[in-house]
Amino acid sequence: MVEIDGRIIRGFSWATKYLKMQMPLIARQFPEIARCHRGSINVLLDKPLRIHKPDFITREIDWGVMKEVFHFTRIRFALLPRTGRPRTHKAWIYGPQNSPHRGNVFYVEVITRKIDLGRIKRCRICIDRPHRLVPLTIIE
Repeated sequence: MVEIDGRIIRGFSWATKYLKMQMPLIARQFPEIARCHRGSINVLLDKPLRIHKPDFITREIDWGVMKEVFHFTRIRFALLPRTGRPRTHKAWIYGPQNSPHRGNVFYVEVITRKIDLGRIKRCRICIDRPHRLVPLTIIE
């Protein structure tokens, strides 16, 4: 299992706008996510993550604005309060093919049922799959 901590950040609210249109269409191919909140949690990871083989990849979906493929990886998403025990939720990393964040190895969008984040800013994603740790250099 790999566990990566991160910081919950404010996004552009595009997912909140677009997931309302996308989710019913995606759920036809991937019913697991049907009960997720129609918005995502934006996470800036402390360590880079690259997912080469998502758990599920949709066929191309025409959701009104464009045709797109979506990638989903099953995770456990833990909110890390300053005090008390972490609260863990079944969740998925949501990867729209045309996301402007797709190339950022420190950024993921998480979908799950509606949860109250409160003032919590720290979180952890846990992925129970084989993985490799490799050094990574990014040239900007």
